[in-house]
Amino acid sequence: MTILLRVYFVGLIAFLPGDADQDITALLLDVRDGYVASDGTKIEGHKPLLLARAGHCEGDCTADQKSLAEFLYRGRLREGHGEPMDLLHKAIRDGGAWELDDSDLAIEPAAQTRRSGRDNLRILWGTQKTRAAVPQSSEERKDFHWVADISRIAPQAAEIDPDVLAAHPMKGLIAGRLRLREGEVRTHRLVRVGDEVRPIGFKTLGGGSVGVDYSQALADWIVAEIRLPGCRVRLTDTDFVDGERRRAMELSDAKCEEKAKATGDEEFVIEIAILNVPHSSFQSVVQPTEMHEHIGRHFEVYYELSKCPPPKELRPVPYVAKEDIGVKWLQVHPEEESSDFLASVVLDSGKALIIPQLCPVAVFSSLQP
Repeated sequence: MTILLRVYFVGLIAFLPGDADQDITALLLDVRDGYVASDGTKIEGHKPLLLARAGHCEGDCTADQKSLAEFLYRGRLREGHGEPMDLLHKAIRDGGAWELDDSDLAIEPAAQTRRSGRDNLRILWGTQKTRAAVPQSSEERKDFHWVADISRIAPQAAEIDPDVLAAHPMKGLIAGRLRLREGEVRTHRLVRVGDEVRPIGFKTLGGGSVGVDYSQALADWIVAEIRLPGCRVRLTDTDFVDGERRRAMELSDAKCEEKAKATGDEEFVIEIAILNVPHSSFQSVVQPTEMHEHIGRHFEVYYELSKCPPPKELRPVPYVAKEDIGVKWLQVHPEEESSDFLASVVLDSGKALIIPQLCPVAVFSSLQP
């Protein structure tokens, strides 16, 4: 029996591939107290959280569920969508939910199914036949190349602050992190503009391009797929400030356990969403059909992770221009690849993330072959 673990990353999250792509670390920026952009705009505080959908959960699964249900679903009550806890349970079923706080996350098979070796990590580079500004197919859309590359946007800021990888980070730059050493990592969803995927350029909030020659479709959400033996997977959360293990949850699927007893050979899916998003992401809004000159102010925060952060007024951020032309959304995002789990959390048609806010993920490396 095998568990196919799908881990989705949404919001203010930076990625750092290791040497030769042997590992990749996801870094959740610490914007819990908000941020003031260079044009004086106040960026809303972001909440880092983890939601896990499974048929069964043992361990520390429920302590944060009530507060996270309120965060995710309170804005939907007036529209008759149900109570927050009911909506959360619909999303995660019998899984778990954590609010993250200086969290070193780890994923591993359950104790009884641990193996000595591990599969290699594969970051999906090179699905594009040409380096076009937008993908032409769903296969090209999966390329990790669509993640906004700091080394190409602002080369002087490409080197990441080593504190975020330290055993005990002390600068307060990140609220959580997860290092992956196996599985496949790829783009799940691109930034959507109306019913299209378009090239997105970069300029400062003051309007200057500061020499940026970078315009392409941008990854909005990333997914990692990891296959693990057995029917259970274990998540742990260690406080990276003091190194103390705080909690763990063990996720499983009842049908997998039943099949295992019958010596069947099937694959069962467990899904995890790691989000770093503001409360307004889940407020009801009227969805616009276009985003003309829409600016991604949140992107300024990524430069805080740089070893040499440029001045705020010189930090390029993404924007969508009226004249940009792209490809139809469904041409590169077929319906069969959508996730019911994500739909129950952040893809409901009345929630702001489908507009979307222009808050793509980013990468602090350019290790493409």
